[in-house]
Amino acid sequence: MTLTRTRTKQGGFFVTSLGRRLTTNEMPRLPGIRPETLARRGCADDVPINEIKSGIGNAMTASVLERILPRVAWATGRLRELPADKWEDVGFIKRGGRFAATLHKAR
Repeated sequence: MTLTRTRTKQGGFFVTSLGRRLTTNEMPRLPGIRPETLARRGCADDVPINEIKSGIGNAMTASVLERILPRVAWATGRLRELPADKWEDVGFIKRGGRFAATLHKAR
């Protein structure tokens, strides 16, 4: 399922196991965005929350970009070597992937 601009403005997906829709803090995690980077302090005070949600829905999945861009740079000669892909390391995923630091702070 894809989290689209329209879907985020409508409140995200309904999570049946929780009996509610996604929160504004949960929505950016689906495309791999750390919610703390969207803190209201960093946004203009006059930006409505629906516009922030629209931005989340328009976002490209960060983990996909993290894997594709180094390969594009290598294929076009911008990188001499193809960097190691941390997503191929099972331990990276078990530790929480891109959110490992956030998960360890929460515990």
